[in-house]
Amino acid sequence: MRNQAVVHASTSSDPGLRCSVEAYRGAVRAALGYGELVRAAFDVHRRDLLKEMGLILPENLDAERALWAALAQQLHRGLTDRPRLLRFTRAEGRVGPTPDG
Repeated sequence: MRNQAVVHASTSSDPGLRCSVEAYRGAVRAALGYGELVRAAFDVHRRDLLKEMGLILPENLDAERALWAALAQQLHRGLTDRPRLLRFTRAEGRVGPTPDG
């Protein structure tokens, strides 16, 4: 139903409505492109990000995927089904940079 409304609006004789539909379509295309850039940045720097968060780096790709899934659950819900995957290099309870660097 929604697509029919957009098609009808884009063929409407009202120039304001047509302009709004085209602006919306352009915004969606731009957002999709931006999302791909953000995804690529995470892909390129994912191991550096894990290091900065103080997590022990996984040994293989399957372990890394499992770690990211557990981390996503932790960040989204505040808990994870697999807490043992979130192994930290820093002492527990210490957050943020250390006084010496």
